[in-house]
Amino acid sequence: MWKNKKFRLYIIIFFLLVPRILYAENFYNIKNFQNAKDYYGLKIPPEINISIKGKEYIKFLKQIKKVGKKENLNSNLVNSHEKKWIKVNINSNEINIKKTKAKIILHGDFNDHISIPYSSFRVKTGKNFFYQLKNFILFKPKTRRYEAEIFGSLFLKNIGILAPYSRYIKVSINNNLSEDYIFQEKIMKRLF
Repeated sequence: MWKNKKFRLYIIIFFLLVPRILYAENFYNIKNFQNAKDYYGLKIPPEINISIKGKEYIKFLKQIKKVGKKENLNSNLVNSHEKKWIKVNINSNEINIKKTKAKIILHGDFNDHISIPYSSFRVKTGKNFFYQLKNFILFKPKTRRYEAEIFGSLFLKNIGILAPYSRYIKVSINNNLSEDYIFQEKIMKRLF
């Protein structure tokens, strides 16, 4: 009986569709049902200030130069072995939020992520939370095809697939002019 192709196909369809139908009937049709994302929505501010002080800022600029250096003219890859964590303070323009100590590291495998001083980078806050998150990524928009990244994550979220929170924000480093970035939640065990 298992050698019959139609029988195997029916079994596969049964195990793929029935749990989804039962899940939808039990949870999503209940009027008061809310998942954690609905209840604890992320409230990321529209602007983030990153403060890099003294020697750390010099290390940051030197690191951008070393990481972005091309080995030959045909290479688009960065020197990933030169990436190191740098201590920073992160805050927003909101009154009640104080500075959060964090570490940043350059992010991305290709040269389009690297520029002085605004590069793509990953942020890790350690013990503290920065607006309900401990880890997130700040992408330069051109590296993620601008609105396509945000549209993709919203689309996946709306069809019920787990996707990282993404949105446009403004980022300024050491109170310089701000740049547009894509803020994206890092995919980890605390994924909202």
